[in-house]
Amino acid sequence: MNSAVVGTGIRFPYQIDSFTGSTQESGDLDRIRGSIFQILQTRPGERFMRPDFGCKIASLVFEPNLPVLKALLTHHVTESIGKWEKRVALQQVTVNQPIDSPHRIDIYVEFLVLNTQQIGNLVYPFYREVVA
Repeated sequence: MNSAVVGTGIRFPYQIDSFTGSTQESGDLDRIRGSIFQILQTRPGERFMRPDFGCKIASLVFEPNLPVLKALLTHHVTESIGKWEKRVALQQVTVNQPIDSPHRIDIYVEFLVLNTQQIGNLVYPFYREVVA
């Protein structure tokens, strides 16, 4: 894979290499995964110079766990990654609630890196509160 196309840089989240004491770097697919995590973890309005950057899923934390919630999560994730991560084409976004964790919803994201045609994926855990 050509790293000049995908890019390399500081790992997200920021980490120190315990052996060398230097900043850990990431490249290729890890960098794109980190970018997608940043998009999903940022609420619109948090970035000073880019108030529309981010994903609206944080506004759904207190919504009841109904099929509408899963559809809204899928919609917001698809919309935000499509808008902010131009290096990938989304292949599939799937929302699933683990049986053993009623407070967590896993968002599975599968994407295709456009310049290298490599398929990548990630699981984003969305934590919510139970509404009685």
